[in-house]
Amino acid sequence: MAADDCFRLGAVAYFNQDYYHTVMWITEALNIWTTEQPKTIDKPTLLDYLAYSLYMVSHALRQHYVHRHF
Repeated sequence: MAADDCFRLGAVAYFNQDYYHTVMWITEALNIWTTEQPKTIDKPTLLDYLAYSLYMVSHALRQHYVHRHF
């Protein structure tokens, strides 16, 4: 499986607002990207999707914590 394949699966999760699975697929894409030749996707695209998804996952966790404790 190429990094682009993992990215495409992550993008489906991303556009369905399933950020947990987006993080999983984009992380796998980055792991594959480090060794694949030729590169099937550019690193900034992967990092962009990953950064926003990590933000959304952490935001959801904070909301859950606040809701339970206040």
